[in-house]
Amino acid sequence: MASPSKDANKIYNIYIWCGAGSGHTADEGILLGVIASLNKEIPDARIRVFCTDPEYTKRKYNIETVPRLKTVWGRVRAYIKAFREADLIIWSGGVPFYDSAHLGKLFLFGLARLLGKPIMFYGAGAFPIRSKRGRLITPLIIKWSSAVTVRDKSSFEVLRELKGRREVVMTADPALFLPPTLSPRLEKELDAITGTSPKAPLIGICTGSLSNYHWGLMGVPIDVSAELISHTKSYLARVADFIASELGQVLFIPFFISSREQVNDGDIFKDIIELMERKDRATITDSARNTAQELAGVIGRLDLLLSGRLHGLVNAALSSVPMVAIEWELSGRGVGSRIRDFMENIGQENLVCTLEGFNYDDCLAKLSYAWSHRDLIRQEIKPKVEALKEKAALNARIARELLKQSRGAIQ
Repeated sequence: MASPSKDANKIYNIYIWCGAGSGHTADEGILLGVIASLNKEIPDARIRVFCTDPEYTKRKYNIETVPRLKTVWGRVRAYIKAFREADLIIWSGGVPFYDSAHLGKLFLFGLARLLGKPIMFYGAGAFPIRSKRGRLITPLIIKWSSAVTVRDKSSFEVLRELKGRREVVMTADPALFLPPTLSPRLEKELDAITGTSPKAPLIGICTGSLSNYHWGLMGVPIDVSAELISHTKSYLARVADFIASELGQVLFIPFFISSREQVNDGDIFKDIIELMERKDRATITDSARNTAQELAGVIGRLDLLLSGRLHGLVNAALSSVPMVAIEWELSGRGVGSRIRDFMENIGQENLVCTLEGFNYDDCLAKLSYAWSHRDLIRQEIKPKVEALKEKAALNARIARELLKQSRGAIQ
């Protein structure tokens, strides 16, 4: 815990750059985790956020955001003003290292360097950088960073291969500091699904993206064909029917809410339910109404989770919910192992399925194992998560050290 500064009237200005406000609840959960960890370590800080939709983020989470101006010059002026005020600039994730938007990153890191401001990658994720421009610029912004911490082994290997002349520290995901919350409204909604006396088992399903648009933004060369989308939905419908027939009620949990085709998880789930035989035992939770804390609370209420989203797994781990992971992204493209990395970190690497090959029997065997050993798995997960939280706390301690170097007033 940070002690008071020498000058009690000083406020440390921290600006966070993140992906919150894009409709992705995982990014919102990461932002809240970053803020929670910073507040614990640096209580005398004023935190402001650059994000995709400032008004939405401010309204939903009561976070101080920087308004998004319409003109390019207006935004540049806002960046200059904020960076001049900043004692520390944090670039958070999910995945700030990806193979596109390199010139924009170069501008922002160059501006921080010009103004002499420390800038830090905070528990970041990284996708492979393969383009000539990306492999030229990314090592430069790593070099210009004051500190780089990453959340998993895969991201560490991506950055180490780029040789950015800056130590990269492997910590853990900031979303581990997200506090799960289950409101009375959600309790009532879940009771309506499971009943109350006795409660039926509740098994959640989260999927990854089925969108070329999404992966294109990240610069990941994956072709999500219509055939792949169709096979994936059919595969998950068969798995959901097994869960509904043998284990309990099925709850589909959207993380990404968007108007774009195949980006909105809710639309994907509707298609999957249409393919199910046991439609009567499947429900979609209304994630658009829920905060990131509430979504984590819903997952914390589950008896078992099947997830192709990393932060579905993270949220389950926060409440020691047994889980089976789907290594969603095509592993041959080098972006799928972040899910396996997390499962290894919590000692559950034997419960990872792969989307490639659609091995239905393997998935059912792992779900059956997780169900029959769920009490043991809960006991195994809890101490592993506590160890990961300790690693994640290092992000904020490094940020505090950068502030100490920048202003010389934190004791």
